[in-house]
Amino acid sequence: MFEVECNQSGIELTFRVDETFSGMEWTMLDPSRLLQVLINLLTNAIKFTKDRPRKAITVTIGGSWSRPPKCWNEVTFTDDEKPKTDITEKAEWGEGRIAFLWLKVKDTGCGMTMDEQKKLFSRFSQATPRTHVKYGGSGLGLFISKSLTKLQGGAIGVHSEKEEGSTFAFFISTRLAHPPADHVAARAVQARPVPRRTMTGEEAMQTIKLNVLIVEDNLVNQKVLRKQLQKFGWNISVAGNGQEALEWLKDSVYWRNEKDSSNTEDKHELDIILMDIEMPIMDGLTCARLIRDYEHQGLLAAPSAPHSASSTQTQHRKTLSASSASHERAEKQSLRLPILAVSANARMEQIEQSLASGMDDAISKPFRIPELWPKIRGLVKRVADADTRIKS
Repeated sequence: MFEVECNQSGIELTFRVDETFSGMEWTMLDPSRLLQVLINLLTNAIKFTKDRPRKAITVTIGGSWSRPPKCWNEVTFTDDEKPKTDITEKAEWGEGRIAFLWLKVKDTGCGMTMDEQKKLFSRFSQATPRTHVKYGGSGLGLFISKSLTKLQGGAIGVHSEKEEGSTFAFFISTRLAHPPADHVAARAVQARPVPRRTMTGEEAMQTIKLNVLIVEDNLVNQKVLRKQLQKFGWNISVAGNGQEALEWLKDSVYWRNEKDSSNTEDKHELDIILMDIEMPIMDGLTCARLIRDYEHQGLLAAPSAPHSASSTQTQHRKTLSASSASHERAEKQSLRLPILAVSANARMEQIEQSLASGMDDAISKPFRIPELWPKIRGLVKRVADADTRIKS
């Protein structure tokens, strides 16, 4: 996903599998939230490394059978307290052994002092006032990452030295699971390696026809964002509030009820929802909760007949692998529509409420399209696939 950007900046990007990962290849987890945290950390690492004399980023994945302590491998986590509610105790997580999956992103960037590190992971907090001027961004990404890891029963932390680079790490709570039958069968077949070319983000935006629902009560904001996204040839729909968004979904290929459970002709398709939080009639938080309830009840489900491959038709809420979402238990919840919270007043409580209500990530407006793209890239599987599309 970041291969082209790193190559253009002369950054050496390395991925390593720690020996502690052995035995944890198949686990129950939420892939979209895990990926979004990793994307946030990699985006920051690239931003602060690309102008350094030595440019290197190393991503390491590993595991632990016990919850990592507050101070772990030089990294100090923001919260070492066990969450009040254990998400792995829910029935859909199965009865596999509890494990903790961790990822570490180490860079050779400019690094931070101890005082600067203390300011991280807070809403709109940058290490220094000059950070925003030089590198851009509001610091919201790290705060969101902290919230996402906490929701997954984990924590996030950092170790850094000025002019020596930084190491960010996070862990989440998981349960072991058995690999699906189709994966076991596939491993018996030796496939010939196929040359492939990594697409740039701009190429992906222009060649993939995404279906986006903008839920926004401000008509000016509606019009501006719609026009910006339509330039890429995307199908853009709009709703003025949460209630209108639900009505729109009831006329989509995903809606299922007694009266109309099979006819999906001339129905809407969808890849992602850009959801404003504060709206009249029905706010974004309420709308997101209802969407997740509908998915859980089966009222929103993947269509039985194949359509033009909107990725959400097959994207599961949980996955048994850090890189795959395929398992018979997960098939009972075969649809999770990606929802990106959009807020002009991103208060700490508001962002936490957004993630808890079922939204997958958040972005603060006003924003530029280059800032929106990494969010979409992390949440929509079809876009991530396009970044590494195989070329013959």
